[in-house]
Formats: sequence, C-alpha cells, structure tokens
Amino acid sequence: MLTHNSRWSHAPGNTVVPSRWQATRGHRLLSARRCHHSAAGSEVPSPDAEPHSLSTAQAPAVVAVDASESGCLPASPDPVPDGEPIVVYLRPCTEPFTVGKIPASWWKNPPYPDLSWQPALRGFSWVQPLAQRALQDGQYRSLSALMYQVIAFNTQNPDPGTAQYGWDEGTALRRLETLNCLFWPARAAGLSYGHRSGSMNDNVAVQFGPRYHGPPYRQVHNHGLMANVRVLRAGVLPQNVASWRTKAMDGMSAEAPLAWSSRSVSWEQSLRPAAA
Repeated sequence: MLTHNSRWSHAPGNTVVPSRWQATRGHRLLSARRCHHSAAGSEVPSPDAEPHSLSTAQAPAVVAVDASESGCLPASPDPVPDGEPIVVYLRPCTEPFTVGKIPASWWKNPPYPDLSWQPALRGFSWVQPLAQRALQDGQYRSLSALMYQVIAFNTQNPDPGTAQYGWDEGTALRRLETLNCLFWPARAAGLSYGHRSGSMNDNVAVQFGPRYHGPPYRQVHNHGLMANVRVLRAGVLPQNVASWRTKAMDGMSAEAPLAWSSRSVSWEQSLRPAAA
C-alpha cells in the first residue's frame, strides 16, 4: 500500500504537488481527520466501453521494456502484483481507496474537504510510483488497472472548459505528467487503450488556452514552463504530435527571457523549481 507523506510546495492560487512517498503495510495512518466516503465504489469500465474487472486486463506474454525510460516518479517500495487489489492511502486522509473503484462522484464532490488532498487525488501523481513498480516487476495487468483509472477521470468528468473539478492548469499538467508516465511503457509493452489519445488531448488542450499559466494570459510563471515540458514529452513519446512539440518549444523559447528583470533578477515563481 502507498501513503502520501504530506510535504507540499505551492504558491497562493496554485495547486499543490505531492513531493514524497512512503510505503505502509496494512495499517492506517495516524491522523485526527478522516475521509467520509460519499458513495460506494464501482468497477471502472475499460476504455473500450465494455465494463469488466480491471484485474483481467490482458498483457502480452513476452515483453522487454526499459523501466528507467518511463519518466515516472521512483517506484513504490511495495509491489503491485497482477490480479490483486491496489489499495492506496493518500494523506492526510486516513481511509483508503482502491484503484478501479473510485466513485465517479468524487471528481466533482470529493469526500474530503482538504484543499491539498483534492488536487492530489485528481492530479494522479500518486499513480506514478505504483506504475513504475508495476513496470519494473513486469506486472502489466496492474499497469493496465492504473491506466484505466486515470482515463476514467476524463470519461467520467469531462473538461467543463473552466478551472473546476480538477481542470485547472496545475492539476491538468500533473495529470498530463502521469499520463506520460503511463502511456510510454504501455505503448512499449504493446498494450492498447482505446481512449488514451483523447485523455492526453484533453489535458494538453488546457495548456493551449486561457487557463495556461503564462503569456499571453498571465505573467511568466514556473507552471507555464512545467506545462511546456510535459507537453513536449507528450508530443515526443506517447503521441508523436509535431504541433505539440512546436508549441511547447516556441513557448519555452519566448518565455525564457521574460523570467528575468532588467537587472537580471528572476521574477517570483518564474523559474521551474528544482524539485518539480
């Protein structure tokens, strides 16, 4: 099981980023606060629109994938064996949820009011250590389950065209990073997901419109740089979209000089943090 050790980095008005992970085995975290689950979970349907158990997702019989090239966060210390439930504790919530059984209602009405927990849930950075461990161990059915759960966010909670319900630029760029983490090894392993392109497109589109945190909509900002880095990777590895690569590179080139004052001092929040 995976727990989030809540150390956060954020500026006023920006979403937060989970930055450190720690494993636990079967015990609840010590906290005075609890989640209140608003609905029982149900199995997430596959991207092929046929409901089925995520644990039955098929993987190729023989696969050779270099896990070091995934771009995911470091692997979870705990394994995620094929066919077993993937149970997650995301601090500061003290109650777990199961991958593939997160209620669709959570995306608009999260069961826990903490304003750091909500973007952490919807941004899916917690998926990356699990995906990296699954990839590292060759557990492709578990990798599929993680993939389907992230895709389910898009299908169950489409972009409203505003910054609501996890569709702000900060949460979307972190979800894009997780999709990059998932789609590259899935493609390398020969796994196929019908709606994966749509999920990627939707999260890239957030960074190409008025929600983008940088020029011409806002002052140059590290979130704009972080977004362009994610879009560039998406345009190179999983999707191979030339227009994404061009826009991302053009954006970084145009914004780089704007990060500095006339006296060579960087504007607050204009540079990408080393830990990002």
